[in-house]
Amino acid sequence: GTSHLFGTIHVADDEIGALPAPVSERLDASRAFVMEVVPEADEIMEMAAMMYFNDGEKLDSLISAPLFQRVVSILSAYNLPEEAIVVMRPWSAYLTMSYPADMRPVLDLRLLEQAQAAGIETHGLESLLEQGRIFSEMPTADQVQLLADTACHHERLRADMETMKRLYLARDLKGMFRYGQRQAFADNALYEQLAERLLTRRNGVMAGRMQPFLEAGGAFIAVGAMHLPGAEGILNQLAERG
Repeated sequence: GTSHLFGTIHVADDEIGALPAPVSERLDASRAFVMEVVPEADEIMEMAAMMYFNDGEKLDSLISAPLFQRVVSILSAYNLPEEAIVVMRPWSAYLTMSYPADMRPVLDLRLLEQAQAAGIETHGLESLLEQGRIFSEMPTADQVQLLADTACHHERLRADMETMKRLYLARDLKGMFRYGQRQAFADNALYEQLAERLLTRRNGVMAGRMQPFLEAGGAFIAVGAMHLPGAEGILNQLAERG
């Protein structure tokens, strides 16, 4: 049977979570549901261990007091107390505040729930730890830079997310890609590197790991929409693989 590739956006938004009927029907009729990562309990525990210092290091000794207070105030919306934040690695604080503080499941997890309810087998293209290592293996100075940028421009980033949501609801993939890549093209080596690690490199991995599901047919594959477009995007890579 035909397989479908669906671009998601990692937000918990009712408007976005209300799947168009054709999408919902394709998902229910599929043989296998495939997403970036199916969170497994043991991996969630290991990921949590990766996110926190276990060697006595403290976040407030890596960043200035005003920045630390700013981080604490932003992360309080995520129900994180200061005693947890003080032992967070900089990448983990940065990553947490890059996502909306809405505690409902993001679109990808809603799709997973729907697939599970329909009794469809589910698979991940990556492991949670692979995703975590993208950040945990960055030099500490780079992690701190990302955290500082994100904390200092938090309001603007929230506005950016609203723009991305509007583009997504308008099904404007090209617009999303252009908008999302602004930082990477601001001639900023750190953001270029991050785009390379977060998007480009993973696009190749995911396109490769999709092959068996596409060959078996009847797969519904859901990955972040930003992985689809562009010369090195998944759509192009799949076309090149025929």
